[in-house]
This record gives sequence, structure tokens and C-alpha cells, in this order.
Amino acid sequence: MNAGRISGLAGALLAAAGAAVAIVSLSWPFGWDQAVFAWVGDTVLEGGLPYRDAFDVKGPLTYLPFILGQAIFGRTAWPVRAFDLLALAGALLAVRGAWLRLGLSSFPVVGGLIVVWFFTAGFWNTAQPDGWAALAITAALCPFVGRKDAPGRALCAGCGILLAAAVLLKPPYLVFSLIPTAAIAVAIPSDGRSRPLFPT
Repeated sequence: MNAGRISGLAGALLAAAGAAVAIVSLSWPFGWDQAVFAWVGDTVLEGGLPYRDAFDVKGPLTYLPFILGQAIFGRTAWPVRAFDLLALAGALLAVRGAWLRLGLSSFPVVGGLIVVWFFTAGFWNTAQPDGWAALAITAALCPFVGRKDAPGRALCAGCGILLAAAVLLKPPYLVFSLIPTAAIAVAIPSDGRSRPLFPT
């Protein structure tokens, strides 16, 4: 069996394992932290305000998935777990794009490992603002990796929105905004000619 077939088989197995874990995660309950976020969401739906009628130290965007999930589907955990899957899928697409631009192969193996690794945190540490912020930052920064041209306005705007979302989940993540800012500054031509963001 050649290396290509081994890599393909490994990728298929890891993709299947990742899909199985992802599906099972929809049945996971809330841990302590998620229950607190759900309580804040429930308070908002009853007319209260976060930080006044229900307090937690996380950023304000933390509560939005819980508010929307409870408003549409009731008091249950699976909508927030589904949001986990959507956020992970978006980050995986961004990582895949960077992976291909760098000319690397075997992404199914890497993608499957990322999914399995993410959900090995268990029900307690998933559906959390830190995980969502990490996925948003990954999705924001990966499009800059391996590029040989200056970023367009749409890319910069999307990056900014994702980084702003990470900050609204947890303010210290503002530091990651320095990375695309520096990349854009490097790409601004001083001689009228564009140059790569990250020369290879």
C-alpha cells in the first residue's frame, strides 16, 4: 500500500471519527459555565439585562447563542452545541484554504485530527466563549497565510468582524488584531508595486 492510499485511509477514518464525535456532542448537557450563560440568556428573555440582573464576567457576545437558542428551541443544550459545530466548520474551511495555498497535502488527516481534538475537551469545555474566540481568530487569520497578493477590502472586513467578535467574547483577545494590521502594513507598496504578505 503506497503512501497516498495510507494517507487517504487515515483521512477517511479520522473524518468518520470526527463526524461521530461531532454528532454525539449534540447530546451533551451543559456544564457549570454553560448553565450560567444559559441563565443570563433566560434572564434577558424575561426582560432583564446582563451584568445587572444576571452577572457573569464574560463578554456580551457570549450570551447571544444562548439567548437565540432558548428563544427558538426552548431551554435545551443542543442549539448551542450546534453553534459549536458551525463555528468549527467555518474555522476548518479557513484552515483548509491556508493549507492548500501553502501547497501541503493530507488535509483530511489534519482536519479530522482538529475535530477530534476539539471535542476531546468534553461537554464541560466546549460550547464556551474561549473556544468560539479561538475558532473566530483562526478563521480571521488563516486567509492571510500563504497569500501572494495584498488583501482585498472584503477579506479585511471579514477578518475585522471575526476579530471584533472574539473581543466581544473576551476583551484580551484584542491583541490578535495586531497580526492582520501588521500584515496589511507590510503589504502596502512603497514603490507602487504589490508584494506578497508572507514571502515564501
